[in-house]
Amino acid sequence: MMVDLFSTQPSKVFGLYPSKGEIKIGSDADLVIWNPASENTISSKTHHQNCDINIYEGIKTMGSAEYVVAGGNMLSRMGL
Repeated sequence: MMVDLFSTQPSKVFGLYPSKGEIKIGSDADLVIWNPASENTISSKTHHQNCDINIYEGIKTMGSAEYVVAGGNMLSRMGL
């Protein structure tokens, strides 16, 4: 359901389907392994941007990307 909502349908709206939004031979797909149980707190100290403030500082979140396969390379959460 999430794949359809966040990937397949938008790729159809923008005319990119099936080269985007589908996992099959010939499609260009980046994959995310999502952990819905992960708890985090937003902080500028842990982000990868070159800034020292975040307007969402201190907000607690649920869920995070544990692994991403992008361009054929596997990235762990620590490498994101």
